[in-house]
Amino acid sequence: MNKSNIYTPGDKVETMADTQVQGNPETILSHAELFKKQIWRVTDVMAFTGLGYSTLMRYTSKKRIPHRKRANKLYFIPQEIMNWIDEGD
Repeated sequence: MNKSNIYTPGDKVETMADTQVQGNPETILSHAELFKKQIWRVTDVMAFTGLGYSTLMRYTSKKRIPHRKRANKLYFIPQEIMNWIDEGD
């Protein structure tokens, strides 16, 4: 973007797919690629929802977002995340 923070044609627009999540660019998938997966991990949910790591961890600890926990790892079911978004807060 230009210095005045106004978008002009030709400016590169940064999308979630262009950014790194937790320092690993390979973890960023397009939404179509995400839905090929039956189980999402933290970085997948972050990429899809735009939530930050701390926010997502807070939501899971307060049971505000549907998730599963096994062996200290978090797992998410894509359809449950979609339903959670549709229901609102």
